[in-house]
Amino acid sequence: MISRVLALYNHTATGSEVLEPVARGGNRMLSSYVITLREGLEAFLIIAISTAYLRKSGRATLVPAIYWGVAASVVVSIIAGVLFARAANQAL
Repeated sequence: MISRVLALYNHTATGSEVLEPVARGGNRMLSSYVITLREGLEAFLIIAISTAYLRKSGRATLVPAIYWGVAASVVVSIIAGVLFARAANQAL
């Protein structure tokens, strides 16, 4: 890992040489984690902006609806994850 970082820093390796272990599955978990983190941050920003807008516009009574929507989406995501994990993995 350090050699790849140094290669990027020194610009001595091409992109394919640096990313070769990733293409072979070396860092799939890390890339999945980064994507999940980014999507979570985007969702947080949308929720924060929506609640701030409702509070500043004098409609703070609608804020609980946002929280209920977030809770419902988390529950649906968990159920979908369990169903997908149990599904048979076969070619179409």
